Amino acid sequence: MFLNAIMLAGISAAVLPIVLHLLNRARYRRVEWGAMLFLEDTATRQLNRSKLAQWLLLMLRVLAIAMIALALARPVTRRAFGPADAQRLATVLVIDASPSTTHPEQNTTRFELVRRAAAGVLGELRRGDQVGLVVLGRASSEDAPLTTDLQEIATRLASITPGALRADMADGEARALSMLEPAGTVPREIYLIGDRQTLTWQGAANLPDRPGVRVTAVAVGTTENANVAIESVELRDPPAIAGMQTDVQVRVHNFGTVPRSDLPLTISLGDRVLDQSPIFIAPGAVLTVHRRVAMPRSGSNVLMASIPPCGQTADDTAMLALDVVDPIRVTIITTESPAQVARVPSPDFSGESDYLALALCPLQYAKQKGDDAFKLRIASAEQWPDIEPKKDRVIVLAGAIPPDERRRVAIEQFVFAGGGLLIAPWARTDPAAWNASLWRGGDGVAPASIESIQNIAGDDLVRLVGVSSTHPIFSFFAGRSDPLPPTSVQRWLRFAPRPTDGVLATLQSGDPLLIVKTYGRGRVAAMGVPLNADWSDFAWSNLYLPTMQSAVRWLGSARISDRNIAVGASIEAVFDPPRERFASLHRPDGKVERVNMSMSGSSGSLVYTNTDQPGRYIVRNGGNEPLDYIVHAAPEESDLNLLDDEKLRALIRAGGRSIELISDQSIVGGKIVGASRRSTELSIGLLVIAVAILGAELLVAQKLITPTNNDPVQLEEVA
Repeated sequence: MFLNAIMLAGISAAVLPIVLHLLNRARYRRVEWGAMLFLEDTATRQLNRSKLAQWLLLMLRVLAIAMIALALARPVTRRAFGPADAQRLATVLVIDASPSTTHPEQNTTRFELVRRAAAGVLGELRRGDQVGLVVLGRASSEDAPLTTDLQEIATRLASITPGALRADMADGEARALSMLEPAGTVPREIYLIGDRQTLTWQGAANLPDRPGVRVTAVAVGTTENANVAIESVELRDPPAIAGMQTDVQVRVHNFGTVPRSDLPLTISLGDRVLDQSPIFIAPGAVLTVHRRVAMPRSGSNVLMASIPPCGQTADDTAMLALDVVDPIRVTIITTESPAQVARVPSPDFSGESDYLALALCPLQYAKQKGDDAFKLRIASAEQWPDIEPKKDRVIVLAGAIPPDERRRVAIEQFVFAGGGLLIAPWARTDPAAWNASLWRGGDGVAPASIESIQNIAGDDLVRLVGVSSTHPIFSFFAGRSDPLPPTSVQRWLRFAPRPTDGVLATLQSGDPLLIVKTYGRGRVAAMGVPLNADWSDFAWSNLYLPTMQSAVRWLGSARISDRNIAVGASIEAVFDPPRERFASLHRPDGKVERVNMSMSGSSGSLVYTNTDQPGRYIVRNGGNEPLDYIVHAAPEESDLNLLDDEKLRALIRAGGRSIELISDQSIVGGKIVGASRRSTELSIGLLVIAVAILGAELLVAQKLITPTNNDPVQLEEVA
């Protein structure tokens, strides 16, 4: 048996010395001359010895090349006697339990084939053998160290389910080698068992061969790829508002090789189906689906998009943890008098908040049926209202500046704690008051200070030339090729220094029309023009309503925490106030864990790090509303780029590695498992013999060309 049989082709190089010898003889021709008669006896003796020496040299050279080729082929021989057959074996099983193994195969799944192959190796081991287990796709803490209890490993193997992490055979082999170090000098074997995903095997050739450790790769399943994955589900314009239509965006990727028509896509909230419709997706294509659905209830919810089983099951569903909120309460503080505020919107729309009120609550002010997404509280700066953090989500300063230190601090504390703030100038805005109260040398809530108020005389106007469609405020422009609606400005704020970060809309002059920044946990947006039509026709354009609604939505969602995390990230939950000093955490695998909370004033918080399983985690604390968290699996596992035997063998042997690739059917029968204890590799011995032969060849060659004392002349046959 040869471990590297392809190198046997090198034996053919043994004919080279014979070819060279024949070519060398062809260079000479026989010439008779008279003086040879006097040397007849001596020449005959010399010629006979020369022929023997040449044949001996030729044989030694051929044999040396053949020995080297045999050594490179790594021959092994079975031990026929002695206690060697009973020698104990140290084996580590490295199994692929990544999401890709959930793909169906032969009326089962590829993970079941992996499990069967691993069980087959276990079945070929004997009493007293040591075996360890390395599980890829799950936390390394689930590895089982070397043990002689084969039944324990079999029981653990039967209980394993596919995990959420990607599989890396190079990492698995490294962990297996570390596990084998205490095994000493006993025969050692590693079995790498997985599906044919390129991502799993691509690093296997990077590790060097380890002397005395036999590595065997076992590939299960075929190269069939029928996988369609839902990559994500998200809200296009968060937050979702109870009872209101919201735009849900689902991203679907067909990784397979066949088109999918009439594939049902279901969008649901908990157990309630919100939308179900068929989709068509071509092979290799990515489809972005938009559906408008109504969220029936407020509170912590899980939005889910799903398709029927298509390839591996781990990515047939995508979930999103979200807070569905009641209509967003917006408090607008204006410089107008209480009498003017009472009649918003004014008949001639001359008030500072008229256009904004109509944009946020079009159904209310148009006296039409239905509910608006926002609830307004409009107040005059003369009767500066108290901020109510538990009710207010967004404060709008429509030209108003906090009149004293107490109210300025209240605004800053509101934003810092997660509130939203929209600042806009008015006809008599004082840059000095803005800078002193809102900018405060960069420590205040304003994104920038005001350098001056710019004016253009006559009919000349400055136009809006660009918006950032990648930001949520202008996401309604994403993917659209139509130009910006014409918007002209005659007067605007010039900020200094001119902001470079957070600029979402830019005027032709280079000055920002809209700037945003974060302040603590909250968000701030500042306009370069008033919210009415005094300085520009922005309030008249069809850009005004979607911009204002998106801006207020974005500002109002600052305090909504993102509860969608990757596998391994921490769950952080806050209850204010907590009903109990601990929380029960419900995992997607059905387990419930108790987690103690840390207290800070009236708030209680917890951190949970054991997010090894993808899916839905629910945190409960007494009578408080439970919080949903979604842990997402590794997205790269959906890409089933599969390798056939030829490509896989070339990949794992790159760099000269001697990994043997076998099928899962080759394990049973005792021909593979334990081969290292039943055989001895002869490579080292053959190399020693080859070196000895080369040494003998040098001695013979030296003897041939050096005359002896008894033979003053050495003759070589030249014909």
